[in-house]
Amino acid sequence: MVAVCPVVPWPAADGGRKRTMRLLEAAERVGLVPPISLEDYLRLPHVLSSQLGVMKGVVDVALAPLGLSRRVVLTTPHFVAVPFLVAGAPVVTTMHGQLARLFAGTLGLSLSPVPVEVPAQPMTLVWHASYDHDPAHIWLRRTVMRVAAEVGGWEHGAV
Repeated sequence: MVAVCPVVPWPAADGGRKRTMRLLEAAERVGLVPPISLEDYLRLPHVLSSQLGVMKGVVDVALAPLGLSRRVVLTTPHFVAVPFLVAGAPVVTTMHGQLARLFAGTLGLSLSPVPVEVPAQPMTLVWHASYDHDPAHIWLRRTVMRVAAEVGGWEHGAV
């Protein structure tokens, strides 16, 4: 297995390029039209992808110095599940812009700029250390990075 996720303390290849964040929501379910205001953003329930089950992410780190917080109602370690949860419930999520655009088009969701300054985030591949030297896994990691580079989602990094 290879996962694309934020920087983690496991064997990884750094994608190098920083990613902007986008808000993803089913506008009709949350009753708002983009762009969403900061007040509405903080009021709405959020879904968070967290590999470790932590209820705070980069958005929460950005909100803390402002004395603000959002309401995270659900976390999942499966980032691919998040857009489907957003499509089926009155919740929002904040994710990498490129992924948000992909899922918005596929699931009929709306995009909105995140109404708070969030530092750009790196994109990283992670895998279990037992696969470090496995030829098939090396091929898979290189293929994922090549395809991501072709669509503008990967800049550099070793496997």
